[in-house]
Amino acid sequence: MADYWIKLYHEIIDDPKMATLPDRIWRRVIELFLLAGKLCPDKSGELPDTKQLAWLLRMQEDELQADL
Repeated sequence: MADYWIKLYHEIIDDPKMATLPDRIWRRVIELFLLAGKLCPDKSGELPDTKQLAWLLRMQEDELQADL
């Protein structure tokens, strides 16, 4: 069976570090969680470089770098 989901605890909504993020960054964090789950079958959580991440997120590399 394919590993097609990640576990996201509902407590994240009450975490002050997450709750105070601007909406754009909140979205970027969730996207990175999803990519880590999709791209890391070994559960390492290691993401590719910024150039590849930007392509996967369909955005400009400099825009992603600013968000990171």
